[in-house]
Amino acid sequence: MLGMLTWSFVGGAIHRPPPALPGVMREGVTEGQVRALAEKATPYINKVLKFSNRVLSGRDVVMSVSVGAGCMILGKALAVVSIIGLAYILVVLAFSVPKVYDMYHDQIDGVIDIVRQKVTQIHDTYLAKILKRIPRAATPAESSSASKMD
Repeated sequence: MLGMLTWSFVGGAIHRPPPALPGVMREGVTEGQVRALAEKATPYINKVLKFSNRVLSGRDVVMSVSVGAGCMILGKALAVVSIIGLAYILVVLAFSVPKVYDMYHDQIDGVIDIVRQKVTQIHDTYLAKILKRIPRAATPAESSSASKMD
């Protein structure tokens, strides 16, 4: 902003044209453009709202706990690293991870397969038993059929 203001004042004093601004800033946005943007954004907004409802309603306990744990871990990580440090780390990772993956493609895929097998084995032996014990909310159709049988 300071640069644009200086350019306007200095440019006017030495008879130079003012800085070029985008047409949107001069003319504004038309109603058709806003409608087109809203039509494109509506499915994504609905997906976010549906996911939020699924997490916050408590019907899917595993999803709610997973999101809560993820938010807690993210909060702890962001408390340690500043925003500028986080941006720096993300830029370095964005440029280095694809190169490392290209160099060690076969080894990385092998490790990912081993980890996937171990996680599946742990899930099958321990977590599946625990998750079966968590009560699920009955849908209206299930609850009405159960009451008719009694």
